[in-house]
Amino acid sequence: MTRLLVVSDSHGASWKLSDALEFNPGARWVFHLGDGEDEADNYLSYLPGKLICRVRGNGDSPYGPALSDVVTIEGVTVYACHGHMEGVKRSLDRLAFTAKSKGASLALFGHTHEPFFGEKNGVLLFNPGSLFSGSYGVIDVDKGEITAKHYRLDCFFAANTCKMRRVILQ
Repeated sequence: MTRLLVVSDSHGASWKLSDALEFNPGARWVFHLGDGEDEADNYLSYLPGKLICRVRGNGDSPYGPALSDVVTIEGVTVYACHGHMEGVKRSLDRLAFTAKSKGASLALFGHTHEPFFGEKNGVLLFNPGSLFSGSYGVIDVDKGEITAKHYRLDCFFAANTCKMRRVILQ
């Protein structure tokens, strides 16, 4: 079984990436789906033993990583993108078509800031939501089977200090 930590739209809140990683030490892969990958770049590059996939969002430097990437994990081909080029705020059709044309059965995207997990035209689509708002996702790939959950980082106060906890959204 391989665990994926999936984040997007951190918009400067790279400390929340640290919190998400702390809650998911068993994640083998870390996907950052853009809009904040610039500040996450230095942090992610120093994670020993983690495989990193970063893509550029519409709010990132045009000199950053590619707009999309394709990786295969335990026999599952994954298409990763931010989603703005695929028009995900209007429809998920182009995203599903593009992922399928690249041989992917799972498409990871951000941009909308809304957590989503569904299927379109035979492709599973997953949006972790906005890490800036505390939302992220965890996907387990086990012998070709995919399970996914959304989480939200939540701050609660104990002894006058903000402590982070995670809350399962689905």
